Amino acid sequence: MNFFYPKKAFELLAYKLYKPHRNGGGIQTPFLLNFITETFHKNELRDQKTDSIEKIRTNLSKNRDIISIDDLGAGSLSLHKRNRKVCDIAQISSTKAKYGLLLHNIMKFCKPEIVVELGTCLSIGTMYLASGYEISLC
Repeated sequence: MNFFYPKKAFELLAYKLYKPHRNGGGIQTPFLLNFITETFHKNELRDQKTDSIEKIRTNLSKNRDIISIDDLGAGSLSLHKRNRKVCDIAQISSTKAKYGLLLHNIMKFCKPEIVVELGTCLSIGTMYLASGYEISLC
């Protein structure tokens, strides 16, 4: 029998809202805590580079040109046609802004020497990866 326990439901809700690891509390590894606070919790911070990427996304979302796609992968669940509008691709298939900011922050934190992205669509994700990459010239 299933009984509804209001106390248990309240405890679950309180845990989901106030869990200690939500903002990094309870994480004991200093690297992991720093990684989480510097990447996941800084998604609100935008800069000039990420704003310019969003302007490009806006321009692509207004582009009504039709292009032919040779999809060699699994295909699209939303766009089944071979000929697609650029605006549809920009709205459905490209990297979303919140994930782009996450990619940007991860690049700024990790500072990798080499980055390989597979499966670019309109290169929005690639632009976010490049925006987080800081080049130091001697």
